[in-house]
Parts: sequence; structure tokens; C-alpha cells
Amino acid sequence: MVKNILNNTLEAILYLTSLLPLSVLYLLSDFTFFIVYYVIRYRKQVVFENIKGAFPEKSNQEVQRISKRFFKHFCDNIFESIKLLSINESALKKRYKITNPEVIDQFFEKKRNVIQYMAHYANWEWNAILPLILKYKVLTFYQTLKNTKFNELIKKARERFGIVASES
Repeated sequence: MVKNILNNTLEAILYLTSLLPLSVLYLLSDFTFFIVYYVIRYRKQVVFENIKGAFPEKSNQEVQRISKRFFKHFCDNIFESIKLLSINESALKKRYKITNPEVIDQFFEKKRNVIQYMAHYANWEWNAILPLILKYKVLTFYQTLKNTKFNELIKKARERFGIVASES
């Protein structure tokens, strides 16, 4: 029972947070970045080592700069994902653009399927807008989150504009 109350409270807090303007959410992101990077130092050494391993030619100073940018981007993604709970279609379309959807049209005209792969750059959660831009059914696959309530909330946000989200 306590777990349900906590989950419902968290869901309400996240939804209310999503109603804030993006400019305020980015300020919260900056504050979160400061806490995560400088105070808690959450997985800072792991990120540094991973980047150092991926780019052995980079100096420690360059790796440090890249690590810092990663954490800033990570925090922005969190707050942008929260915004997905309430952002409207026009606001999302203003911030997320597909510059050449006709490329996808060419494949479908030939009865070919299309798979889009997005690395963790930009906010992949904002792909939720694709059904409003493309004239095709859009499916997405994701790994189930351990917290079932949070998993349901994220799935609902992903499906708001017509994506079919399936757990892998």
C-alpha cells in the first residue's frame, strides 16, 4: 500500500513538473546536473573511463570536457522526457523536426519496411511525434522498467501521439 501511494505521488509530481515551461525545466536540469556531477558524482569515474576507452587519443582534459557534456545532456534528456507527459502537438513539432520524410516515403512506395535506429543523442523519447509527421504506423521497442507504475507512465507518454510501444 505504501509503495502504491509513493508511486502515485511520484506520478503526480512528474506530471505537475511536466506542466512547467521548458525554460524552467532546463533550469531544473542545470541544477540537477550540478548536483549529479559535482556533489553526488554519480558514476562520474565510470563515464570518464568509458569515454577514455572509446577515445584513447584524447587527453584527460578533453575526456573530462566530453564527460561533463554527457552529464549535461543526460539531465536535459530526463527533463525533456518528463515534458513528454504533457507537451502538446504544436509545441513538440516546433522543437522536433524531420527534415526529409520523403526519404521514408520512397521505401514505403516500394512496399519496404523502414527501421530507424537512434543512438542516445537528442531526445529519442520525442520520437513519439512521428505518427503525427509520417503517414505510416510507427512501432517502438523498449526494455521494461523494474518499477511497473513508472513503466506504465513512460509507456503512456510514448503512446500519446499514436506510437505503438512494445516491451522487448
